[in-house]
Amino acid sequence: MRHRLLVSLALSVIGLSAAPVRGATLTVCASGCAYTSPQAAVDAAHYGDTVSLRAGQTFVVHLVLRAKSGTGWIDIRSDAADSVLPAAGVRLVPNDRPASNTSRTLLARIIGKGGAYKTAPLLRAEPGAHGYRLRFLEFDGVEHIGYETLIQLGEDTSVAPPSDIVLDRVYVHGHRYKGQKRGLTLNGVRLSVLGSYISDIKAVNADSQAIVGYNGAGPLTIDNNYIEAAAENILFGGADPAITGLVPSDIAVRRNTLTKPLAWRNAILATPGSPKVALAGTGVLKSATHYFRVVALMTTGTRVALSAPSTEVSLSVPASRAVTLSWSGVAGADRYRIYRSTAPGAENVYFDTPSSATSFTYTGASELSGAPASSGTKWVVKNILEMKNAERVRVEGNVLENIWSAGQYGYAVVLTPRNAANTAPWSRVRDIVIQNNIIRHAAGVLNLSGFDDTGVTMRTERITVRNNLMYDIDNTKYGGLAKAFLIGDGPSEVTFDNNTLVHTNSSIVYAYGSRTIPSFVYTDNISLHNKYGIMGDGSTTGTPTINRYFPGSTISCNVSPAARHRCIRSPTHSPRPHSGPRRSRTRRPTTIGFVPAAPWRPRVVPAERQGWTSPPCRRRLRQCRLPRRRLHRRRPHRLPIRPTRPPLHARAVPTPASPAFRCR
Repeated sequence: MRHRLLVSLALSVIGLSAAPVRGATLTVCASGCAYTSPQAAVDAAHYGDTVSLRAGQTFVVHLVLRAKSGTGWIDIRSDAADSVLPAAGVRLVPNDRPASNTSRTLLARIIGKGGAYKTAPLLRAEPGAHGYRLRFLEFDGVEHIGYETLIQLGEDTSVAPPSDIVLDRVYVHGHRYKGQKRGLTLNGVRLSVLGSYISDIKAVNADSQAIVGYNGAGPLTIDNNYIEAAAENILFGGADPAITGLVPSDIAVRRNTLTKPLAWRNAILATPGSPKVALAGTGVLKSATHYFRVVALMTTGTRVALSAPSTEVSLSVPASRAVTLSWSGVAGADRYRIYRSTAPGAENVYFDTPSSATSFTYTGASELSGAPASSGTKWVVKNILEMKNAERVRVEGNVLENIWSAGQYGYAVVLTPRNAANTAPWSRVRDIVIQNNIIRHAAGVLNLSGFDDTGVTMRTERITVRNNLMYDIDNTKYGGLAKAFLIGDGPSEVTFDNNTLVHTNSSIVYAYGSRTIPSFVYTDNISLHNKYGIMGDGSTTGTPTINRYFPGSTISCNVSPAARHRCIRSPTHSPRPHSGPRRSRTRRPTTIGFVPAAPWRPRVVPAERQGWTSPPCRRRLRQCRLPRRRLHRRRPHRLPIRPTRPPLHARAVPTPASPAFRCR
């Protein structure tokens, strides 16, 4: 103790100051705290310090994480007690969302200044910033009114990227009605998003992403989050990186719920209801019967969303008079547009009201030309998970749900290399593992391409889709002409193994393009065959398609109920004199059906108690042509969907619910 005192005195004598005490708490609140500005507290913080923002208070700030010298962590968090907040590893769900576990009054709320600042992020990192943890904060895009990005970690340039930044149990959301173009941009090194809730990321006539990364090398960790966005929930690539040769890499996407509300299939704005019209004072309307329709308008970002037109109302109007119209209000509408004509169903001029008021006196002055659209504006919807430039990515233990044909064909996952501006020919999609996920309520599962169809890229390679449960895959219900798996333009080393697919689409695998698809593996899967099974463009189902598009492939040990034959012979097996599959006197696979049991517990059961010959033994078969066998019941055993450890946000996962079967 005496030694430390002497050192301190010596430093003061020679005019030097000792290093600041580490582990300090810098409190921030509206009044009565050491700081009233979060930015001032962050600027003053040293590694080891905690910046504590008052829970329940709103801070108007565009927070910047500074590049500081040293190592360690600076914590920025709400000052609510840990005992009333979600524990580490538990997803935060705010109380304005279903299944909530956290009151928003326990979070410190950050909003922007609006106006000229509406395009500025609420949180950004300086080049080289590192060592920050942000917890129990709400980033609210209410003042952004749909513009740009809420959290931007990393720039679009070649400056030093930020690193070692963790967003843990935060609530990030756009405007309830106007949405938000982008939630988080992850262009850095060792960035993590954990246990957070990201919602209302949606845009009109533009792509929107909850999480996007294109100019950061990674690693990136996205674990146990609720992620909601209209165009792409998560996107890697999409814009050419400013750093030559950069590919976002070493990415983990685990235990997340990636979803889109089904209400987004509808128009953004409801149709104004109960329109009424009555004579008013002086105007410039001519003597005639006038017909009116009302449309709701909402400005979001640089675009305007319109509702479908209301029902038509009419009134006989004397010359030089005006009319007053009224209607029921529409949530989210900024103003309304009134269309008029003198013939029924032929409205061709309009006038915009100045506010969201639900009545307006229409004089006929200053009208503009234009007719109402027959339907309302919708959010741009494309897919759930997309990679255009990424490698070494594991997508594991997630729920991907709710995607329909709209801006694209309705595939849940899209893996297509893209050289967007023709400045990144190194762009590629490689070493992707998609396993132990639930993919449901979609028009199609996977759209996989080997090369960019307009620019120069490297080949897509080593894509593995294993042990996933995919059900309610239905392009009739969700629109479009999607297949279950669409593969084209020559990707290499694509593997589908041990998946369960329940779908109504015409094909399981559909191939296209002039390039073949080498080293293709399709093994141990259960899927309905439907009309075509394995099919290719310009080919016919089964072996002709396999020979044309999948030379040297391994296709074995699959169950395809309703298939014409009981198996598809692996092309790697030398052909025998009898070229077709050997017929059996026993029952065909059509006796197998899918039974939806309780939620989360689909299972495969026999339609009859009697067995049938089948190739899909749980061991690899050397060939598909089998001698006559019988299928026997035995004790419960694993199905092609192996139960995985339940994610923290879900108490139920697909588990075997009935006895399985084996060949013997």
